[in-house]
Amino acid sequence: MNIKWINKGVKRGMKNLMFLSLGQFSSAIVNGLSFLLIIYFLGLPAYGKFVTVSSFVAFFTLLTLNQMSKVIIREGSKDITKMSRIIERTSGIKTALCLLAMLFTFIFTLLSPYTWEIKLYITIFSFHLIYDTYSSFFYSIFNALEKMQYIAILQFGQRVLTFILTVTCLLLGFDILALIVVATLSSLLTVFINYKISSRFIPFRFNLGIYWDKELMKSTLIFSLILFMSFVATRIDVLMLSILASWSDVGVYGAAEKFAEPGQIIRNLAAVAFFPMFVKMFHNKKVKGAILFRYSIAAAFIVFFLITIVVICVNLLSIPLADIVEGTRAEVYLDPIPIWSVLFYYVGISIITIPFINALQATHNEMVVLRISWIPPIANIVLNLVFLKLFGVIGIAYSTLCVYTIGFILHMIVCWKVLKRQGHIY
Repeated sequence: MNIKWINKGVKRGMKNLMFLSLGQFSSAIVNGLSFLLIIYFLGLPAYGKFVTVSSFVAFFTLLTLNQMSKVIIREGSKDITKMSRIIERTSGIKTALCLLAMLFTFIFTLLSPYTWEIKLYITIFSFHLIYDTYSSFFYSIFNALEKMQYIAILQFGQRVLTFILTVTCLLLGFDILALIVVATLSSLLTVFINYKISSRFIPFRFNLGIYWDKELMKSTLIFSLILFMSFVATRIDVLMLSILASWSDVGVYGAAEKFAEPGQIIRNLAAVAFFPMFVKMFHNKKVKGAILFRYSIAAAFIVFFLITIVVICVNLLSIPLADIVEGTRAEVYLDPIPIWSVLFYYVGISIITIPFINALQATHNEMVVLRISWIPPIANIVLNLVFLKLFGVIGIAYSTLCVYTIGFILHMIVCWKVLKRQGHIY
């Protein structure tokens, strides 16, 4: 019975993953073209400022509790009839949290050590928090219904719109300010469209009243803290570099992260696509633990084999690329490759950690995940300071790789012990 359940769940998860992958990778191609054009027209220092602004604003997404969508997906996957009521009762508090996040962003922007130019960019881009607040909130409907194609279409549409506006601004000779404005406007339009389409599947009223569901908010806060810890373990890298290094160094590292984005997209898609399957698999059922670990080990071998092939190919292709692109243009695209080669392996480690995190969260053990998740961020900050002095900018990538390896080992050990003790696996 367990094997049949897992096989059916894997098939559903693969179908969901296929839809999300098509949308995300199409979006990544468009987004990647925008990123390459920004570097080509404005240079690495300007791109360093751009990624610093987005990373600074992303820091305050914790206050929006955007992981509330994961709780909604979990409850909706059990009983889809509850979706409408849950969304109505949480929409008001989401609005209040969004406004709070924007207020704190503005306050900390004024207190930051950045120039007034960067502070202006951050203030404008803080309106992107509206997108961060509501996009996943409305996407939870499509996730619970396992209609992932709508998520793919909406995400791709937003990227295309941003790309068209970005290219137009660059060709007209505008600078970063215009790019930040158009990125913010396109995200706001996407939220509105998302709301209109999602409400057709699960009708709901956008209630501005604040209702406090203790159990739901407890899980939401825990999930959000886990995501925030994950953010500190990675995105804090750019912010630390923006203070400790030059804008050019920030641009190089930011470009390397962007090159690694396709792998991170796969990781995020797999986590979302398979989460409903984990919920249904563990709901009132006991799972054979050996099967869970067998799938994970097999995935690890496949993932690291593919990553090694990709890294080798990209490094070999970078040599003829240097002959095609002359002078400083070559450096713009080639300098990030050594850093990317290291970062791509941390993406692989994060992928093979998914089964253990999903299994814990599906069984309401998110507090266990939270107890683990505080370790990597602290280790990352310390290692960043040490490795930056020892190895330069690439040391930040070494730090990230070490941190995710520690996280994987901890999640694997704790997952087995907790689920075994609770009787979810045998």
